[in-house]
Amino acid sequence: MPNMKKKNSVTMEFQLDVLLKERDISIRKLALISGIHYKTALNIYHNHTAGIALDVLAKICKALDVTPDKIFKFIK
Repeated sequence: MPNMKKKNSVTMEFQLDVLLKERDISIRKLALISGIHYKTALNIYHNHTAGIALDVLAKICKALDVTPDKIFKFIK
């Protein structure tokens, strides 16, 4: 079967690992300060999720004082 991937498709990855490393914040501390479940933070950190709920994104952004564009990395 031929590759059906669109020519100009763009994918995104979370870059929570980079943000936490820059701020010296653990996954557990992010979960505590943002109010999200540890398992959710862990899955996002390791890019083991296909998406993110808007309320979770908002909590992470508020906890890290960043905008959503800092949470994602676009890959062509």
